[in-house]
Amino acid sequence: MSTTEQPKVHETALFRAVAEQAGKHRDENQRLRVAIAECGNLVGGIVGPQCTVDFLSMVPNEVRLVVERLRNDRTEAIQDAERARDERNRSRLECAREWMQKCNEVATERDHWKANHDQRVSAARFLIERGDIPAERVSMYHELLALRAFHQFFADRCEGLFAQFGMDAVNAYNAAASTTRTTESV
Repeated sequence: MSTTEQPKVHETALFRAVAEQAGKHRDENQRLRVAIAECGNLVGGIVGPQCTVDFLSMVPNEVRLVVERLRNDRTEAIQDAERARDERNRSRLECAREWMQKCNEVATERDHWKANHDQRVSAARFLIERGDIPAERVSMYHELLALRAFHQFFADRCEGLFAQFGMDAVNAYNAAASTTRTTESV
């Protein structure tokens, strides 16, 4: 291949794949060297992570098994920590989702009742203004107005007793109720 020719796509992809595999192997070798160095330090030897391939090939099988076990233990510990972190984050996310869902449900219910209330108020106004309303609707409305007036009278009476006699709320309520019963019985 001359210098002016461009490499073919499949050749470039092949070179990239080989380089990627070589990089993975270099990384794995480095991790193994570090693990062997740690294992050597644990058993009392002095081994650095820059040990040569010749040294690695002379490592006894027992040490290789210890290195493998240590590496597996560390990998499992890392995986357990990651699982715990993921579960903790997942539970927080689920709580947040449930809270948002409840907030949305409450907001939807609030909007429904608000719209329903506004609709009923406008319908009641419309029905009161109409001349052809059924009699029971008009009488119910007038009963409501009478109850409101009675409530206002009762509240005014309690306030008057507060001011006149300096009574507390319970005594004023009882006195107002007794005068109201006396008035109704006459």
